[in-house]
Amino acid sequence: MRMLLIAILAAVIIAPANAADSASLSGNWQVHVTIGDYDNQIVCSFTQKDQALTGTCGTDNGPVQITGTVNGNKVTWSYKTEYNNGPVTPAYDGTWDLAGKITGTINVPELNASGDFSAVQQPPQNPPAAAAPPAPPSENAQAAPAVPIDPAAAARGQQLFLQNCSFCHGPDARGGAEGGVDLTRSAIVNSDPTAAQLIAFLKTGRPPRMPAFDNLTDDQVKDISAFVRSQNVAAGGRAPLVAIVVGDPLAGEEFFNGAGKCATCHSVTGDLKGIGSKYDVLTLQGRIILPRGKGGWPNIISPFEVVNPPDVPKKVTVTEPDGIVTTGDMISISDFDVVLRDASGIRHTFARNGDVPKVVVTDPLQAHIDLIKTLTDKEMHDLTAYLVTLK
Repeated sequence: MRMLLIAILAAVIIAPANAADSASLSGNWQVHVTIGDYDNQIVCSFTQKDQALTGTCGTDNGPVQITGTVNGNKVTWSYKTEYNNGPVTPAYDGTWDLAGKITGTINVPELNASGDFSAVQQPPQNPPAAAAPPAPPSENAQAAPAVPIDPAAAARGQQLFLQNCSFCHGPDARGGAEGGVDLTRSAIVNSDPTAAQLIAFLKTGRPPRMPAFDNLTDDQVKDISAFVRSQNVAAGGRAPLVAIVVGDPLAGEEFFNGAGKCATCHSVTGDLKGIGSKYDVLTLQGRIILPRGKGGWPNIISPFEVVNPPDVPKKVTVTEPDGIVTTGDMISISDFDVVLRDASGIRHTFARNGDVPKVVVTDPLQAHIDLIKTLTDKEMHDLTAYLVTLK
């Protein structure tokens, strides 16, 4: 009996270690980062060898190399990047549940800032089966779904979509009054008829604009995917938007240095160095005409690798009746209060009563906002064409 108890205890003790040894962090992970009011998602591609962790993470400045360690279910990694033209080294320290999720804290010592992160492992993509070369499309041919759409699944998906998604994305998935995007053009939906990517995406969402829908089962998400793809067909086989550079880069350079006054604030050897390699055409043009809201277009490297340029905060200066002046990044302002974060990261809230305290708001992007009022289509296309050449 004593030997039997020893054997049972040994099995209980050894089993977790074996489970950790058999699991691996290798693969793609969607990482959701929250530091104060900063909220973003990146994709990291990990390679685990024993306790060493290497790979890349997509940042606002493009992919960067990471180094880290795996010790049981404890995971750490860090990388070097830039924020507001200064070097930073975000460091992640998390706990791995061995089943596809990591949660923990992120620290950026250079900014004296910290926050939380959660990471979800993306399902591996099966290689496509070999197929005969497709016949050349006819002049009037329209794109068709990669797999047939099950009408019953689409019907079930329509009911689920109306209950969960239509408020923002409209009843036909082509955009709604609350600003939801046209999902019939979604790369996540159109590039993956199996809905594996959509399932993973909905488990985390894209806060704060889009919450997670982890209450939906995998089968329900597949039905929603079938409905959205059926709307794509109903819309005439819409394909995702393709950006074509149509402007004159030489004219764009002249506008940049002349009438556009872009060189007043920007430098092609400084903050804009290599920008043509960092962001796609849609993002570049979007940042010209929509300087806030991430330009209206994510930089999609893959359906999950969404890397958005950070928004430049407005600056606010509050002068109290006793002469104390506080300056920082504006978080919010109303007739009743103003909230800001100072250079040390401390959050301040001031009650307002008419013009007391004195509040002055300045917008670093005001030149962009003013430019929109006079910018012509040609100038916009020429300027985009020039920025694309800045590799």
